[in-house]
Amino acid sequence: MNTPSELTFTSVLKWILLLMVLLFIIVYNWKRRWLYYYALKFPGPFGLPLLGIVHRFRHGPAAYNTIMKPFNEYPTGFSCWVGKDLYFGISKPKDIEILLNRCLTKGKLYKILHECFNDSLVVAPVGAWKERRKAFNKAFRPTTIKSFFGKFVKGAHDIVSNLNKKHGGESFDVLQEIWPITCEIAWTTLAGVDPNLLDGPDQFMSDVIRYQQIIHQRFWNPLYHSNFFWRRSALGREAEDLHKRTYDFIQKIVENSKEHDSGDVTENYFVNLLIRMRDEKKLSHEEMLREMPFMFTAANETTALTTSAVLLVLGMYPNIQENVFEELDTIFEKSDKDITLGEVNKMDYLKRVIKETMRLLPAVPFILRTLDQDVQIDSRFYPRGSEIIISMPHVHQNAEVWPDPLKFDPDRFLPEASKNRPRCAFMPFSYGVRNCIGLQYAMVSMLIMLSTILRSYKVTSSIYKRIEDIDFQHYVVAKPKKGYYISMEKRIK
Repeated sequence: MNTPSELTFTSVLKWILLLMVLLFIIVYNWKRRWLYYYALKFPGPFGLPLLGIVHRFRHGPAAYNTIMKPFNEYPTGFSCWVGKDLYFGISKPKDIEILLNRCLTKGKLYKILHECFNDSLVVAPVGAWKERRKAFNKAFRPTTIKSFFGKFVKGAHDIVSNLNKKHGGESFDVLQEIWPITCEIAWTTLAGVDPNLLDGPDQFMSDVIRYQQIIHQRFWNPLYHSNFFWRRSALGREAEDLHKRTYDFIQKIVENSKEHDSGDVTENYFVNLLIRMRDEKKLSHEEMLREMPFMFTAANETTALTTSAVLLVLGMYPNIQENVFEELDTIFEKSDKDITLGEVNKMDYLKRVIKETMRLLPAVPFILRTLDQDVQIDSRFYPRGSEIIISMPHVHQNAEVWPDPLKFDPDRFLPEASKNRPRCAFMPFSYGVRNCIGLQYAMVSMLIMLSTILRSYKVTSSIYKRIEDIDFQHYVVAKPKKGYYISMEKRIK
């Protein structure tokens, strides 16, 4: 006799739960109504209900060009949904300049880097970022970089010593010869640590490469964007192990780093700044350690990638390579003379070659920001809470700004050719106050390495013959799928 009443109670409970779910959905979507409204104001690719364009991710890395295709289809901008998040693809330099100046919060997708970089400078909330950036600037100001000069020169000679074993027509991936040395340069310049005193630098590099591969897989599996599922996956557990090993290595660097006497420019080594901030209670010990992996990785990997890319490109275009050599031959009276700062400042053509390489082969493929305020640009409105994505190759190869965009032409960066160009038409180090802190560090170190190499060797590209031939694999950074394979011939002195 109790069955009807029990069924009635169960039914009522189900209806209550259903109504609560419906109420939640209504309230949730009502709060986001402006996102839906303004998304419809933009053209964009087809998206599934609730999923948006997530279904395109099912093809993995092969879908990269498909996902980025809207930048070609809608050159003035588009909107799309990735799950519950609204993204605006931005290509116009004027819009990019406004958005990057006003919105400093890093995009939500950067959370997939959290295990490695936590809340370090690259992904820190705006408040913490402002305080730390101001303090860290001391490690990258001109006087500090000038003090690194001897270390840059030594690293350049170490690279040439490695390359001496490679000349004679043998094809090899030059990144594998340059990257270990840029790692050593980073440890000596940012921490004042002798790499020979460190145990495990090779393991550190291997861990960085493996971590990038894991993050690559995480990016292409939307289920893994959720920390709940990620931390319970085999890849997530492997990433955690890599994270622990990285911090053990970073701790060794701290232990080997020593404070320098006050007044010595080396007191502003990056690690020494962190140690002082920790001692002054501006950072905890854990926060201090969190800052190091990204800064060391950014200082050595992107520099190695760009240096390798320049050599690859010069191997494709021997006439430009000879122009570089002629400039260097004019600057240096003696072929075996070490480089000085004054000579670096005279390398105008080589600087333009580096910039043109970064335009066509940017190491960082995109920029992501979260809009923490409403932004109106002309007739377009970007609502707070949405995300913006900026594709560097599409910005750098915009035919309206860069005529014949795939042509490699260093003279694009002559002063007279650059003066009327929009500021955000070229931004390999990002743009605005939250740009890359190591811009000058990277440029000076690359000029020293490249000039030292190119005074000793002629370079030929082994696989690629044109820029158009290069197919990229996009990890945290972008790399040619077939590597940076070149061959080298010793220059006759």
